[in-house]
Amino acid sequence: MDFARNRIAAGLHRRIAALALAAAIPAAGHATDWAWRTPTPTPNNLYDVEFIDATHGVLTGAGGVVMTSDDGGKGWTTRESGADPLSTLFRIHRASDQSLVAIGGISTLTADSIGLITRSTDGGITWTASPPLQSILFTDGYFTDAEHGLVVGGDFANYVPTISHTSDGGLTWQTDSLSAFGYLLAVSFPDADNGYAVGYDFGAGTALVYATTDAGASWAPQTIASDQVMYGVAFDTAMHGVAVGSMGALFVTSDGGATWESRDSGTSLDLTSVRSDDGTIRVTGGDYVDDGFVLVSTDGGDTWDSEAVPRSLNNVRYIDATSGVAVGASGGLFRTSNAGATWTSLQKSVSPEGLFGVAFGDAQHGVAVGVGGTIIATGDGGTSWSRQTSGTELVLYGIAAPSPTDWFATGGDIETFEHVVLATHDGGATWNDVTAPAMLAPMLSIACATTDHCIAVGECGEIAHTEDGGASWTIAVTADCTSLATLNGVAFRDAQNAVAIGLGTVLASSDGGATWTPSAPPPTDQVLHGVTFLDADNGYIAAGHQQDNGTILHTIDGGATWDVQRHDFPTPVESIAFANANDGIGVCLDGSIVRTFDGGATWAFDAHTLSNLYGVVHRDSATAVAVGYANYNAAVIAFDDRVFGNGFD
Repeated sequence: MDFARNRIAAGLHRRIAALALAAAIPAAGHATDWAWRTPTPTPNNLYDVEFIDATHGVLTGAGGVVMTSDDGGKGWTTRESGADPLSTLFRIHRASDQSLVAIGGISTLTADSIGLITRSTDGGITWTASPPLQSILFTDGYFTDAEHGLVVGGDFANYVPTISHTSDGGLTWQTDSLSAFGYLLAVSFPDADNGYAVGYDFGAGTALVYATTDAGASWAPQTIASDQVMYGVAFDTAMHGVAVGSMGALFVTSDGGATWESRDSGTSLDLTSVRSDDGTIRVTGGDYVDDGFVLVSTDGGDTWDSEAVPRSLNNVRYIDATSGVAVGASGGLFRTSNAGATWTSLQKSVSPEGLFGVAFGDAQHGVAVGVGGTIIATGDGGTSWSRQTSGTELVLYGIAAPSPTDWFATGGDIETFEHVVLATHDGGATWNDVTAPAMLAPMLSIACATTDHCIAVGECGEIAHTEDGGASWTIAVTADCTSLATLNGVAFRDAQNAVAIGLGTVLASSDGGATWTPSAPPPTDQVLHGVTFLDADNGYIAAGHQQDNGTILHTIDGGATWDVQRHDFPTPVESIAFANANDGIGVCLDGSIVRTFDGGATWAFDAHTLSNLYGVVHRDSATAVAVGYANYNAAVIAFDDRVFGNGFD
């Protein structure tokens, strides 16, 4: 299948690239009351977890995410971290019983990178972020209290490893550069004076390790005979420590780093972190997707046992001898109560497949469709979703819900041109294939004026309409790939008037879709993705090329002519929905959500998500649901504040 059309992200690269990508796309919920419905609690990459006691825990991750648990890691609540929503919080350090410092930044691997910390003095409930430090990315740190500490990282203006000190909680920093061409990724202090930091020298192509014996005032280089990136280090005494890195690299020292000896980790996958607790050393790792593990050693790191986990892991923390929590890629969150013999996923996801369209038949009953014939439905306004049986594995692009029980889905394979139209009249309990024999191409969008009257449009300009709820279809325009543009969207203006859109194309019908005529060309050469009408006159088009700016068009004459409202969104606008003449929402390919409160005269960024978003709908005048693809999960997020827009309920 052509994922240039589906726009689903490919596999992750090595960890430093993964850190940069994760930090580049923030989480939802920072600007307004968007909440994840699936997956929960988050699809964001999670990087660290810490426990204050047997009950209270804190975890951090991409998008400035901070969550807390008050039941031993069984349930997690999102907290406002105060960090830039574009940032990733890579590590969390417990300075005292209630004082916590989360460490991270925004990684562009250029001078635009920034480092920041955010601090809590009440066990993670509230947080205060420091001002950002330009060009220096923070990756790990050690704090004696909420005010005094150091962080390691790299200066990406000069590409040198850095140690940054603060005595005022990150308001000011004193940064020292080390003599290498690279960066540091982890630090461990077994006591107040002795510390060790590891990373990578990409100039020499070798692992980096430094040691301090004066609480970080000065650092001396050590040698690990490896060409791998070192991602984690842990010392349980000033003499004994373990360092781990890419391609399964694992080293042990018993003499304070004077010598480092290689050990067999049993894997060639990256090792992302290491912890030492009460004589037990645990290492996490994986493939950055769905192959993860915890390595365990009880003999100082000489031998290792492996515990498989169905998600690549970034860190693990044990509460006691048998209970622990592990965090990792794509919001992976796991708990064990039997010392790692089994791990239970705490993340709930309705599907691993991306979603392209969403529609609601009323405020409670909605349906979304996507890759692999995926259909999910809700009967409680989008709070919970369940999978339905579609009977097809073809990609479903279009969805219409003219009533709470009558739904229509369209799709196909845009390479082989295999195609399908599905209909249900019982709210998805059964879906029937109602594809017309005369159809030639995949239909990418469908709109319904009533439960009987619908129009479907698709590849190579094909248009079909039904007057009997899908029992039969009439081909209004036959697919012609040599002369007709693919149509990506269709909408009714009223019972008989409709508009269809595609690349450089706007078509109009005044007889319910039976015949179509071209309207004036749109004032953009971008692909037109979606169209919606508030009434017979006022309509909006979402547009943009895949690697180009996004655009929103507006008409006040029923689509006869269109004006550009805004054309500088960073990525294509995929879908638009309006609650009324003033309040609208647009979703973008990069996961951005934009809103207007003046009919589109101005649009402002409202939230960002770690996802690609393709569809949005208002389920009633005060709430909205958006769908897409988030880190190998179907993404559903909802604006669930009853006071919306300018304050109406």
